[in-house]
Amino acid sequence: MEEEEIQLQIEPEKITQLEDLVVTVLNGSQRGGLAGKTQDYLATQNIYVTRVGNAPTRDYAVSEIIYHPESAQAAYELAKLLQINKRTPASSFDSKLFATVVLGTDFIEPAIAEESESPT
Repeated sequence: MEEEEIQLQIEPEKITQLEDLVVTVLNGSQRGGLAGKTQDYLATQNIYVTRVGNAPTRDYAVSEIIYHPESAQAAYELAKLLQINKRTPASSFDSKLFATVVLGTDFIEPAIAEESESPT
């Protein structure tokens, strides 16, 4: 009985590592292929993107990261990486691991370094 009471007092583990997030990337702009290019960039940063697609509308002026409140630190790191200022907590996510990136017209594509083949 005492063990159960102790477990109830422990705060749930918060997601603080960016690599722990499971990310969805949605294109909310008119620029074709933006979500896919962003997925490619995130892959170079060891961030798992589970889904890419278009946002319900393609007229988002401002990019946004929507995240579970318990993953605020990881969402902050993701926002910093993608240079997105707007972050919105959403407790309706099924898991604290989930985050959604909505790319607006203000989004600046990150440069992806291409590996060059060395001549042999």
